[in-house]
Amino acid sequence: MAVLALVLASTGTSDPWLEAVVREHAPFVGRALRYLGVPERDLPDACQEVFLVVHRKRAAFAEGTSMKAWLRSIALGVARNTRRSERRRRESPEDAAPVAVDIEDPELALARRERRDNALALLETLSTEQREVLVLYEIEQLTMQEIVDMIGVPLQTGYSRLRLARTKLAAALAGGSEDR
Repeated sequence: MAVLALVLASTGTSDPWLEAVVREHAPFVGRALRYLGVPERDLPDACQEVFLVVHRKRAAFAEGTSMKAWLRSIALGVARNTRRSERRRRESPEDAAPVAVDIEDPELALARRERRDNALALLETLSTEQREVLVLYEIEQLTMQEIVDMIGVPLQTGYSRLRLARTKLAAALAGGSEDR
């Protein structure tokens, strides 16, 4: 597991607790970061950053609380920082890493990749605030109260962002189907 090796090398320790957290939650963190708008080429670095924050703030984690909720909150902050940095970056799309293809069934892998890319492109049409609420509500299945507590906005603002995101996505999907 590449993320585990990167995290342990960066911390300079062999912490069994951190190792267990990375092993158990790295796929979840990677998925959350991807849907929160972190570009594919930045996912390993962003994932590593989440776990470095976990390492630094371990004392702040209250036993008995949800590890996933804590990780999700950290991932949200890392995703925001990564997207902010992305706007300042001056790389061309050609600089992106090549796409790995499933050798056993390339057609299925390509179709799956295209569907994911289409979904990510649709999410890119949303504002950061709308995207965060939509991803946390629809993909991560959080309640609206958990979301607004995490991002620090009133409950009705959360519902408003979700409604606007759904409306934009529906319009984008309706517009896309007319082109075909």
